[in-house]
Parts: sequence; C-alpha cells; structure tokens
Amino acid sequence: MSYQQTVTIAASGAPEKRSLGSYAYVVIRDATVAAEVSFDGQVWQPAGRNDSFGPLSPPASDIYFRASGGAAGTVTFAFGLQKLVQQDTAQSNAKTFLLGNCGIATNSNVTTLPASDGSQQVIPCDASGYLSIPNNFNILVPGTNGAKRRQMILFGVSSLSPMGLNIQDSNQCAVMTIAPGQQVVLSTDSDLYMSGAGGIAKATVGQIFLSV
Repeated sequence: MSYQQTVTIAASGAPEKRSLGSYAYVVIRDATVAAEVSFDGQVWQPAGRNDSFGPLSPPASDIYFRASGGAAGTVTFAFGLQKLVQQDTAQSNAKTFLLGNCGIATNSNVTTLPASDGSQQVIPCDASGYLSIPNNFNILVPGTNGAKRRQMILFGVSSLSPMGLNIQDSNQCAVMTIAPGQQVVLSTDSDLYMSGAGGIAKATVGQIFLSV
C-alpha cells in the first residue's frame, strides 16, 4: 500500500516538512517547478518527476521540499513500504513546451495582449495564422509563461505583409526590423516588444518555454 500527498512550496526556497512515518520508499509523481528534497533538512538533492528514493536506511520520519528555481509551485509525492512503480510520463516529461502566437487562436479577433502604455490591445489573427501587429503600440512579449522561462522565440513575417516587424528590447530600444518574408530565431528569455514598422505587420510568434 502507498500514499500520496501534494505540498506547496514557496518561491523563497523556505523548506516545507511532511511526515513520512517509517515508510522507506518515495517517488516524485509531479513537480510544477524546479524543486529539491531532503530527508533530514540538511542534505538536499533534485526532486523531479519520477525521481525515486529508497530504501531509506534508516527510514526517515520526515521529508522536506523546497523550491530551487525562485518560483512557487507544488510537488506531489508517493510513499510506501515497498518500491513504487514510476509512471509512464514520456509526453508530460518533456523539458520544453511550445506556445504559438502568444496564445491567440487562428481566425480570432477577441484576444488582447498588453501594450507598453499598460493598455490591453486586441490583436487579430487571420485564417492563415498571422497576427496583425499595429504600429501605434509596442506589444509586450513576456519572457516567462507563468513561472516558466522562455528558451527560444521565432518571429516570422508574411511575404504578403504590408510592413515589416520591429523588435525592441525590454527597455523599448530597437533590436531589429524583420522584413516581409523573413524569419528570425532568438535564444533569449528577455521581455521583448514588437510593433509594425510604419503600419500593420502580419507576423507569427512561436516560443519554446522550459517546463521547469
């Protein structure tokens, strides 16, 4: 027989303690953020999905968890007297995940994105999957999705776009202008801003985020 608990860990890295009784085996079922585990509150080791521990000798009476990446989240763990079977999580264990067009669905004209002046601007996406990026607002593209950091971002401008796409850094200083028909890939988790270069730019924005 095994038991399962979910513990919430703070972004500060403050340890959270749970009782293990005299159970000798532990397996991490899920971790929504980078986390560490300890069985004595002193020696810490990574705690990722499907990491297993045991047999603990002697069995630990308590288990501790803490965030190791500066983000709050949860850790779900199972414990028992016998070795626990790891889950088949080949898909959910992916190290990264994709986000297309900042979450704006194709053929949509209702979703808003934050602009540099603090407003929320409706950014339409046509039936071909291209966003209409205005030139009168700098549209924010955050470097995080929740607490997950971006690994890579791809900008593509339609060859039929009336204007190119301006890319600015987090201080709204110019980085580049992407001409119609071009694509640019950047490896950065910095916040970015985008705007049409003198008019509406028809563009796609693909991002890869770290899962933990």
